[in-house]
Amino acid sequence: MGYNTTYMLTFPTRTPRKEDTREVLAAVVERLHDAVVLTAPGYWFLSEPEESGVYGSDYYFEEDMPWYDWLDDLAEVSRQIPGVLFSLEGHGDSWDDLWKAYFLSGLVQYEKLQVEFAALQPEKMKPVMQLREEWGMDN
Repeated sequence: MGYNTTYMLTFPTRTPRKEDTREVLAAVVERLHDAVVLTAPGYWFLSEPEESGVYGSDYYFEEDMPWYDWLDDLAEVSRQIPGVLFSLEGHGDSWDDLWKAYFLSGLVQYEKLQVEFAALQPEKMKPVMQLREEWGMDN
């Protein structure tokens, strides 16, 4: 069975035309299939341009799964498509296993999610009823 992770590939392709984005994505998909990465069911979502006029796309895997070679697989795909930035997000079985890896021209940046609580600020303390109202909590 193994350790399962939920994955999402993101391609902020930085292309101003939808046709350019589709060409880049077609090349990426072909290489991912060649690497036997996209055998798991999932679906593509092509986003409309944001304020910057940039198209992007996400690939959502439908099920969580073990994929122990994701780093090597995607680093190789990234080397084959220099200049194309993409990322992989993962959420593992453990509650604190949340991370994101960025790939560009065979290089990788890996980041774990960092969660911090604000320090105690006595001026923010409130009566319970006021807090319930502000947060929309039921009594």
